[in-house]
Amino acid sequence: MKYSMLISWMAILAIGCHSPASPPVVPTEKKVPDAAAPVTDLSLEEKKLIHLRSEVLRVAMEQRDSTGFYSSKFNDSFYKLVDNSPATLLYPFKQLRDSSEVYVETGAGNTFRIYSWNTHTGGSMSYFDGIYQWEGRDRIHARRVMNEETGPGFFCSKIYTVTAGGKEYHLAILNGVYSSKDVSQSVAAFTIDGDQLVDTVKIFAAGSRKLSRIDVNFDFFSVVDRPERPLELITYDEKNKLLYIPVVSEKGAVTAKNLVYELKEDGFVYTGVETGKRK
Repeated sequence: MKYSMLISWMAILAIGCHSPASPPVVPTEKKVPDAAAPVTDLSLEEKKLIHLRSEVLRVAMEQRDSTGFYSSKFNDSFYKLVDNSPATLLYPFKQLRDSSEVYVETGAGNTFRIYSWNTHTGGSMSYFDGIYQWEGRDRIHARRVMNEETGPGFFCSKIYTVTAGGKEYHLAILNGVYSSKDVSQSVAAFTIDGDQLVDTVKIFAAGSRKLSRIDVNFDFFSVVDRPERPLELITYDEKNKLLYIPVVSEKGAVTAKNLVYELKEDGFVYTGVETGKRK
């Protein structure tokens, strides 16, 4: 009797185990966080950058041998944030700019931005690092500007945006520091073609010469008394569409004269020399 009941219960269990009403349990897949996910709290990331930058400035004054290490850490952290977080293109980074000697310049339309800063790894010649960021056809891109292996670099103090031939161009004002005396200011043209940032477009014409960039090397002490910082030597009059490039003497002194380029249909054309600073 007990044996037959045991057989009956085993049969019932066997039927229950193969019943379609009891499907096998599938383990839930554990989601792995995406390491490259965009950062949402940019204010928190900005505070982290401010802390890293303060370390760079501190060791630059106290422990010169450690400056390269902290500078690279800041540079890499800043690039990683910008590269992984498209929202940074519209984020002002006001606290970082105000407290840390970091320049954040954006073209009209918020489609192109240059971040730049002094690495404090040089002496009288200043080395700068930076990031280009732009909105392409499909997404927002970022690219490092340069490092000490390719040259001393520059900081960007302003970006003008113009339209020529139906295409938008960004005119970046770039500044180089080669000694306490020898410095430069340049205007370089950038445009966005699909997803590519192009810096070789020759938008400036002077007779048969066509350039994508105009450089002015000068003696800093010839303009040291000017009140504005950064210096505004190369300027663009948006109302009259005139670009002014300062004339420098043979000894490197900035004069009161300016080369004038007028924005035409296909780009800037040299029109002559004028005396007096224009804005």
